[in-house]
Amino acid sequence: MSSSVGRRRTEHVDRVALQSHRAAIVESSDDAIIGHDLDGMVVSWNRGAERIYGYGAREMIGRSVLILEPPGRPDETAMILRRIKTGERIGAYETRRRRKDGALIDVSLTLSPIRDPDGRIVGASAVGRDITRVRAAQQAAMHLAAIVESSEDAVIGKDLDGIITSWNRGAERIYGYSARDILGSSITRLATPDRPDEIPMILERLKTGERFRSYETRRRCKDGTIVDISLTVSPIKDPEGRIVGASAIERDITLAKRGEQALRRALEELRERTEQLARSNTELERFASVASHDLQEPARTVASFCELLQRRCEGQLDDKALEWIGFAVDGARRMQRLIADLLEYSRAQTRARSFEPTDCAVALNEALGNLRASIEETRAEVTQDALPTVTADASQLVQVFQNLIGNAIKFHGDRPVRVHVSAEQRDGEWVFSVRDDGVGIEPRHLDQIFEVFRRLHPQGKYPGTGIGLAICKRVVERHRGRIWVESTPGRGSVFYFSLPVQAEARP
Repeated sequence: MSSSVGRRRTEHVDRVALQSHRAAIVESSDDAIIGHDLDGMVVSWNRGAERIYGYGAREMIGRSVLILEPPGRPDETAMILRRIKTGERIGAYETRRRRKDGALIDVSLTLSPIRDPDGRIVGASAVGRDITRVRAAQQAAMHLAAIVESSEDAVIGKDLDGIITSWNRGAERIYGYSARDILGSSITRLATPDRPDEIPMILERLKTGERFRSYETRRRCKDGTIVDISLTVSPIKDPEGRIVGASAIERDITLAKRGEQALRRALEELRERTEQLARSNTELERFASVASHDLQEPARTVASFCELLQRRCEGQLDDKALEWIGFAVDGARRMQRLIADLLEYSRAQTRARSFEPTDCAVALNEALGNLRASIEETRAEVTQDALPTVTADASQLVQVFQNLIGNAIKFHGDRPVRVHVSAEQRDGEWVFSVRDDGVGIEPRHLDQIFEVFRRLHPQGKYPGTGIGLAICKRVVERHRGRIWVESTPGRGSVFYFSLPVQAEARP
């Protein structure tokens, strides 16, 4: 009798010890271990559940597990309870749960029925593991894999022996090999015959941890064509930090290389043509300067002797002969003016001065002084607004004002001559305007008037050779500006020209 009692007492102690051991395991688990009845009312709640869900055992025992069910998943808990009542065990069920602070977390649940001593199902145990970080890592890995797979560049993985372990669609597009063709093959399969030692060299240097950035080389495709490639190759390390392979991002730069070569050839050709044009322009300007200078004396001689002949023979020749001599004199004088203007046009470039701060008001006053005779003869009224100081060739700026105002006086029409000069700053440049109320210009001629020797009127109607505006254009462009005109026939014109706020001489 005593031995039987002792045995029962020992068995009871063992059961108590086993239960205590199991309780300690449950309490110390990092996973949430929750017991609830078939209505979902919590009957046990360990510290892991408190850590994961944020509720203490005192808060949760006696409350429904529905408090953990997030919006958007209606009836999920009810479905789980129905399956538990049938005796089903649910393993690794991934879902989302809501913490006490409202944050949503990803969890993996394993749920098992709890039976009483008679085998009836009276509740369920739920083991929940927080897999938020794991799910985030999985999603990041999937996102990264999708990026790699959709990349236009070749993304290739290989081990330290050069055996290819991964091959994306970009690699297939560039090299022509499918992943099935190439995986397990050596990367040297892509080497060109003229670079047999390059890939082994790269692999040896990768073993030391070296990384290659934008390394340009050439590779051979499946069909034998050679492509230019820019490589970025990095070592791959295992969790212990040991180098176990390499990843290569390879970009096809064949078209870019061809474009660079074509651009270099075009630039070289442009440089040669520019030098030829500069030499030609220099020679032409020198010729124009010398020719116009040397032609001045013969033209002057012809004009002088024709006038002398006209005076000497005035009473001896008939009117027709005297008229012809008059034509010769007039032609010689026009030739002199033309030669003088041609010389002035060539000097706009060959005798240009360096740029310096120039008060435009002073330049305008000097131009008006040069035009005094014309202004007094036509009783012209020239007004001006405040003008800036610019960096310019002062003598050439005087010439521009003189030519534009001189044209306004020359083509004045029937009304009193009024000319107004102004300037305003716009977008980093000074825009000058010379406004008149003269005869104006037909729209079809607006783009032609700045050409050399371009005249819009018969020779006898207005004086001049048609070179003044061409000189203005050459001077303004030397100052890196532009010149244009707006005009209405019969109502006048406005000539505009611009100068940079900080001008640099155009060579």
